[in-house]
Amino acid sequence: MGFFVFRRMCYVYQKSCADGDATRRVVEAILDRAVVEQQAYRSCLGVLSLREKFGPLRLERACGIIVSRTSSPSYQQLKNILEKNMDISQTPREGVKKTPGRGFRRGAEYFGGGDHA
Repeated sequence: MGFFVFRRMCYVYQKSCADGDATRRVVEAILDRAVVEQQAYRSCLGVLSLREKFGPLRLERACGIIVSRTSSPSYQQLKNILEKNMDISQTPREGVKKTPGRGFRRGAEYFGGGDHA
């Protein structure tokens, strides 16, 4: 392993550890999945650049979501979660009524009781 490759690996790992545990796990999963480690650096640096665009807190939450959903996270999956604001907890809407399920709603009493077949 060359000096610059080792230095880049240390940089990526150090930056991911500074963001949080979930971010570190995403970066490690990307590095572990790559056949050639150098090919994964672009994805890892892309993940770390999302911190500048969306902030470290949102990045950590999105990484937590992606780690809980898949064992092989990718930069594109993470970016989609952040762009669609899936990491932000939304308050449930009030006034939305739950639709009743299908089937018989009247009950046995309406049809003459439950004693006949």
